[in-house]
Amino acid sequence: MSTRMRSPNFPGIPLDQAVKMVEQIFDNNRQAVIMREDAAKDLGYSGLTGRSLKILGALNQYDLIENVEKGKLRVTDTAKDILHGYPDSVRLDALHKAGNAP
Repeated sequence: MSTRMRSPNFPGIPLDQAVKMVEQIFDNNRQAVIMREDAAKDLGYSGLTGRSLKILGALNQYDLIENVEKGKLRVTDTAKDILHGYPDSVRLDALHKAGNAP
């Protein structure tokens, strides 16, 4: 039985897991510009490690975070709409956008 390989360019985590992770960043910082190291710490990592960079890269690919300047990022409006979108149509549109972003 063969296992299907995913593209190496595809995000390293599924969208539902990415939403849970961006929620941790959003809960601590809202949409403020923060250092990448602080975002990694919000996710439970000690700093920028291979795994934390992979997670932040996936969040970026899903358009849940955006790089603002070198070493800094913020949570996007797409992520905010997924987490707190009202009515549900706003939330569903944002989920659709994030799912099709990669």
